[in-house]
Amino acid sequence: MAETANIRSLEAIESFRSKLIVYLRQAENSVNEIEEEVRDVRQWLQHEGLVHWKREVQRRKRKLEDAKQLLMQARMSPMRDTTSSEKLAVDKAQRHFDEAAETLQALKAWNRKFDHEAAPLIKEAGKFSTTLSTEMPKAAAYLKAVVKTLGEYAETRLGDKPLDTAALDAKGAATGKETS
Repeated sequence: MAETANIRSLEAIESFRSKLIVYLRQAENSVNEIEEEVRDVRQWLQHEGLVHWKREVQRRKRKLEDAKQLLMQARMSPMRDTTSSEKLAVDKAQRHFDEAAETLQALKAWNRKFDHEAAPLIKEAGKFSTTLSTEMPKAAAYLKAVVKTLGEYAETRLGDKPLDTAALDAKGAATGKETS
């Protein structure tokens, strides 16, 4: 067992601690953004999106019915020979209606399965959030205590001189021994 500690850089430990604290804040912000985004998507699926697409289906259904009515009138009119533009309008309105109906069905399906699909991911984000809020501050506090303890240790070994890691490294290299 070594009689002395090999303290090379308290600044490196303090720098790591500072970067850990920055990471902690950024990670907490990211987790909060994820949770907010999930709430927003759920809200949109259950309310805004559903209402919008229900209205859109009704609007497109009316357009389809109007186009069919115009086609019927064109077919019955003795003055007109061709009804191709009305047929194209009906086909286009039918495609638009079908697209809206499919979108509404897909939205309803996602609405039913969203919580089931998102729950495991939200659970993992929650675990990570708990780690960030409980364990990481402990780690930062521990690193602060380590820096303090090692600094005090170095001062007792060096007397009243401030810790100069460059001098310690040079002294250790010259003697071939580990320095405190």
